[in-house]
Amino acid sequence: MQHSLGYQMGLLREFLSDIPLVDYSKPIPIFSGATIGQHTRHMIDGLQILVEGYPSGEISYENRKRDVQTETDVNKAISLIDKLLEALPQENKAVLLYANYQTNSEDAICINSSYDRELVHQLEHFIHHMAIIKIGYLYLHPQYIFHEEFGIAPSTLRYKYAG
Repeated sequence: MQHSLGYQMGLLREFLSDIPLVDYSKPIPIFSGATIGQHTRHMIDGLQILVEGYPSGEISYENRKRDVQTETDVNKAISLIDKLLEALPQENKAVLLYANYQTNSEDAICINSSYDRELVHQLEHFIHHMAIIKIGYLYLHPQYIFHEEFGIAPSTLRYKYAG
């Protein structure tokens, strides 16, 4: 799982290294004005929560940093991706996931999970947002050629390659 997530992070890093700096923080109309940087920051935030919560075994994705500099500075985002890639290799262990799915309450629920299960969540989350980023960037630059596996689930690729 760590390898698969690392691979997707590498594809994202490669894309971010390739695009003009201005495109990273440019509002995209089909994103309702959101940016590639905001989607990237959102992905980084989730993975940072998992990595930082690993030692204590307690995870809450609701406590994201939402660092605006990560949304606007592609070099900072790339640096954070590099640091997270180094921090990913960890042994599987039980973790507690705290979440609140209500808007009118501060009461969080506690869900038993594992580091590997949360890596699966992060992998799916990365692929999902990378697919969104691809849509937005192709809106801005229809001629851009993405890596053929960027933003596509491994099961979809296996199906595509099989037949």
